[in-house]
Amino acid sequence: MALKIDRELIDSTDCEKDFACLSGKKADLFEVTSSLGYNMVVVDGPTPGNCQYRVNYGGLHACKCPIRVAIFNTYGK
Repeated sequence: MALKIDRELIDSTDCEKDFACLSGKKADLFEVTSSLGYNMVVVDGPTPGNCQYRVNYGGLHACKCPIRVAIFNTYGK
């Protein structure tokens, strides 16, 4: 099942991975272990390769990607 996110958010987000996380395939969606507020989530482990939205936040692997955060906020996953 493909995930549905607001088109305006998609259009305003630069994604080097061509929005693979929206495919609905578990392999394309890194697991979120917790939220750091409405605009950042903690993910399970580092991302293979580079991603402009991944940051080290106090030793945690954090993600500030607007799409990944919206998926978590909308679907809880």
